[in-house]
Amino acid sequence: MRLVRLLVGRPPQNVEDLTAALGVTRTAVTAILDELIAARYVEFSKERLPGRGRPRHLYTATPLALTELFRSTHGLMVPALWRAIEAAGGNDLKQQVIEQVSLAMAEHYKKLLKGKTLEVRLRELARVLRQREGDLVQIERDKEGVLAIRRLNCPFFGIFQQGRTACRLDEKLLSLVAEAPVRQTACRHDGDHCCVFTIVADDVADRCRVPRWSP
Repeated sequence: MRLVRLLVGRPPQNVEDLTAALGVTRTAVTAILDELIAARYVEFSKERLPGRGRPRHLYTATPLALTELFRSTHGLMVPALWRAIEAAGGNDLKQQVIEQVSLAMAEHYKKLLKGKTLEVRLRELARVLRQREGDLVQIERDKEGVLAIRRLNCPFFGIFQQGRTACRLDEKLLSLVAEAPVRQTACRHDGDHCCVFTIVADDVADRCRVPRWSP
């Protein structure tokens, strides 16, 4: 994180700049940069130098690194925002916010998916969430062959302590992206290790009475 802080809010820097600032070897800086790039905290571009020499790499911090640096502020602000929404409009306003946020996020992710079938779309979504957001998500089938989305981490952990609002938001988002009814079948709030969302087949959706998304 010392290296990340050297990149935040500054022009792109090369290995020599970072080596001098950190006071460690070039080999150590290169190894750290490789790890940060793999973790998506740092990205690089190439700068061509005069003459025939090889281009050098210039490094910058990514938006994900900024989120990590200000995690404590984020953890304070997001719950405060939800409490303010509830104080201003109660559950009705929270429901409207969940609907609008879910719609906006679903439209964003759906543009990245090309699959024609439900399972292909879900597996594409899982790959996007892992690669772009760093989420830990798995798509699997249970013993009866029913598709399920296993959320090993909570993507909305900032509002996790605000009851089941995060669950309702995730349930709505997944349903919109899958274009199929989704029902939460496991929840951290109930002591489960992770949250699981199950696709409800069209022929049983009515019998299951998939719950409406409510805060």
